[in-house]
Amino acid sequence: MSKEVEIASLIPQVFFDIIARVIPGVFLLTVFTIVYLGFEDYWKVFNEWLGPGTEKKSQLPSATILFLLSFVAAYILSIVLWGFRFGLNLLLWRNESAIDCETGIKFDENYTRKKYKKDICIVKRLNPEAGSRITKVKAELHMTMTISTGLFIAFVSNFITAISTPSLERLWLSIILFIMLVGVETARIHFRDHMKSSIENVRELCEQETQPNQNKINQEK
Repeated sequence: MSKEVEIASLIPQVFFDIIARVIPGVFLLTVFTIVYLGFEDYWKVFNEWLGPGTEKKSQLPSATILFLLSFVAAYILSIVLWGFRFGLNLLLWRNESAIDCETGIKFDENYTRKKYKKDICIVKRLNPEAGSRITKVKAELHMTMTISTGLFIAFVSNFITAISTPSLERLWLSIILFIMLVGVETARIHFRDHMKSSIENVRELCEQETQPNQNKINQEK
């Protein structure tokens, strides 16, 4: 295996947590903060945190610690939200053996759960580079599941706040959150279907590549 292929196979595993956990966690922490404070107060806090201070040296360590803690909080938040989404899938589809609760991939008589798991093993074994790309798609699928769950919670929270204290700001925030929620859910469906089709296509290519070798071995016997 060439060095390029080795690097390509390592990147998805190394950055899986960044794609599936850290990125959605940081994004949703920002969204939740905006929903809690509102746009105006959020920008005030944001500018005060990043802007120049009179005690710059003394503020640097606390800002660094806060920055690191935000990544830890983002990681934990993503796990909790994805676990909530996965648990909801289990609750809704507990009697549906034709649906994979982790990814939402649907199975049928032509493509069963057993074949799906077998195909993943075949792809990762015979074509590690393609297997790494599928792992990246899976990370993106986890990311969209986490973000859509968080956006739904943020939308409901902002909607309740908008009812109790109506304002134009809350109205626009509700519209923005709804548009983002629709977009992320659409992306999730795309990643789900893309992952399934990629596994099927690569598995077929692997079988086509290994078939001539198998025929040659049979002829030699």
